[in-house]
Amino acid sequence: MQEAQFIQQHADKWRTFEAQLGQKQVKDPEKLANLFIAITDDLAFARTHFPQGQAVSYLNAMAGKVYQEIHQKQRFDRAAFGRYWLIDLPLNVYQMRWYMLYSLLFFMAFVALGVLSSHHDENYVRIILGDAYVDQTLYNIQNGDPLAIYKQTNAFGMFYYIAKNNLSVAFRTFAAGILFSVGTVYILAINGVMLGTFQYMFVSHGLLAESVLTIWIHGTIEILCIVIAGGSGILLGSSWLFPGTYSRVESLKRGAATGGRVLLGLIPFIIVAAALESFATRHTEWPNIIRVGIILSSLVLMVGYFVYWPWQVARRLARQPKRLEEDAEPTLSELLAFITMKS
Repeated sequence: MQEAQFIQQHADKWRTFEAQLGQKQVKDPEKLANLFIAITDDLAFARTHFPQGQAVSYLNAMAGKVYQEIHQKQRFDRAAFGRYWLIDLPLNVYQMRWYMLYSLLFFMAFVALGVLSSHHDENYVRIILGDAYVDQTLYNIQNGDPLAIYKQTNAFGMFYYIAKNNLSVAFRTFAAGILFSVGTVYILAINGVMLGTFQYMFVSHGLLAESVLTIWIHGTIEILCIVIAGGSGILLGSSWLFPGTYSRVESLKRGAATGGRVLLGLIPFIIVAAALESFATRHTEWPNIIRVGIILSSLVLMVGYFVYWPWQVARRLARQPKRLEEDAEPTLSELLAFITMKS
């Protein structure tokens, strides 16, 4: 066979291939794979019989285009991204709302324990926070800048360290739930007692207002993230302990998936809290109205997104009839059930 005959014989097929590659809509991966195989078969034939011909160059370029189509990165799906943050993640939060409440109650109990222990034993604060930290804080109080501890480190270095540490705490709080939720409660206990002790140290020196206006600039988001991570960990342990109608392994998988998704959703909030602690908390000279505004904005953000919005999404979806996924291929039983529901 001559090269001209080869080209003429396959021209219509290659024209069809070009049209398929030129389509703007998302392409079927299986069709692309079959297209790549057909092109490379023709390329192999051309290389064998017409190694110096034009067909080889053309088919080689075509094969390269198909290869790029197959291996190109997925385009950023804005709709899916928006759905994740506005619907999927809030629904996961709603599913574990009771576990978040349990986590909050545990945490508040341990905060109260830290406050009461510090109130009855003045040395308790040194046991929990360490002598070096307490001595430095007392020195700062005597020098008229009680929260200067937040100003002693470079802001960018502080941001990296705090973000890394708080992310680690959140992930450990979740993962520790595998120990029948006891591990999660233990981490909540450590952090709760530390917070109660730390806060009382300033209260005992008559610095309640100043400490609240400073610490809670970042603490509002940071502490609530720990509480939510605690809810994820308690869910993980409870799914293992109380599998219900599922097998224990299946229940654990479901609990880990729900809790894990919520935990991943906390990452940007934890980073924001670290940024506030590094770049805003240190400015104790800011007017109180600004500091109060940051604290209230943080509280509205966390309560709005992790409490109010999940409840709204769940309530709205509960009022809507369930529909078959448009992209799915339903079974006959699903179609019959759908028709019955519609009628």
